[in-house]
Amino acid sequence: MVTATVTIDASKTGWGAALNMNQQEILASVIWKKPLRLRSSNQREARAILHAMRRFRKRLKKADQPNILTDNQIAVMNIKRKAAASTLAQTVRKILKEVQKMGIVLNANHVKGIDNRKADALSRLELAGDYEIRIKYLNIVLLSQDPKLEADMFATKYNKKCAIYYAPTSDEEAAGVGDLQAD
Repeated sequence: MVTATVTIDASKTGWGAALNMNQQEILASVIWKKPLRLRSSNQREARAILHAMRRFRKRLKKADQPNILTDNQIAVMNIKRKAAASTLAQTVRKILKEVQKMGIVLNANHVKGIDNRKADALSRLELAGDYEIRIKYLNIVLLSQDPKLEADMFATKYNKKCAIYYAPTSDEEAAGVGDLQAD
């Protein structure tokens, strides 16, 4: 028996999900496209469930009865009763259609927000490159330690501190992609 649990959460900026299956965890974090910024948390949560189902489709098809966990009670209720208020009906229908296409039986259960921290954090991740070390603090460390810096391992061309840098995403000017993958 193959069990799969997808813990899902949505925020104003995006959605996050953690699929646990076969003693393996797969994470997803997506920022909403501007036209998809939805007004209510119920709309966002339903849309996040739909997107997570699509993202993990191939794996979920192999599960006997995938379990969706969300901290949104309305989303759970709508999936269980296979109906929703007019503002959510279209998304709930799409979720049910997706389930039917996959040929699976979907379980949806409520989880307390405190137990949904990983998906919550994933739903709020910012874009790669949005963070950087402040020069003031970098200089304090450099003066006190006297290290020889050769490469910046978590940079973009806009916030790099060294001539050689490794970007978190594809970048032609970077020495490579990834965090600590430098040789």
